[in-house]
Amino acid sequence: MFAAAVLRLTWVEDQTSAELCRTAVETPVCVARSVLVQAFHFQIFGWVGLVLGFLGLLRPHLFLAALTLMSAGLALIFYTTDLGAGGFVLGLMGLARATVARSGSSFRSLG
Repeated sequence: MFAAAVLRLTWVEDQTSAELCRTAVETPVCVARSVLVQAFHFQIFGWVGLVLGFLGLLRPHLFLAALTLMSAGLALIFYTTDLGAGGFVLGLMGLARATVARSGSSFRSLG
């Protein structure tokens, strides 16, 4: 999350890097910035968070829940709040289901 915030502040919102990439030849940094801006524009991180969240509900796994939370967190940092919040909630639900599945118990046996 910290790295995503640094990328947003230094590559996406910084006017100096935007001007350098506008005038520079296709450097790797400028290509990476362009890909990041396009992913931000098309809300890729939010959609990935939602899809992974739904997959995590269908097939609970801790790694999938972690990927969902990471993608949803990136979406929240890159201003895709509606999709990111939904993905974050689904990621938390998937994390809870994966934890219960891993322990071998169920909530029905607690009552």
